[in-house]
Amino acid sequence: MREAGRQGQVRVVGFDEDALTLRGVADGTIHSTVVQQPYEFGYQSMKGLVRVLGGDRGWIPGSKQMIVDTKVIDKTNVGEFQSYMRQLLRGG
Repeated sequence: MREAGRQGQVRVVGFDEDALTLRGVADGTIHSTVVQQPYEFGYQSMKGLVRVLGGDRGWIPGSKQMIVDTKVIDKTNVGEFQSYMRQLLRGG
């Protein structure tokens, strides 16, 4: 958008939590991005696996599906989300 001289004229919305996308949201080049939280998918999967291996299947919904919410990241919450991602990647 910047190179084309269209920044502020076109709203760009992404669909990932890539560091470059988040930087674009922070600097205003990108309006917002929708994130699927792949780390949360993995975390919830492992928690469930441990419970199943321990014999507990009572927590599994009848639909056999668990929903991990997507998040919309924009100027108002990008800093907080970037900090969260840094913490995850450090193993915190």
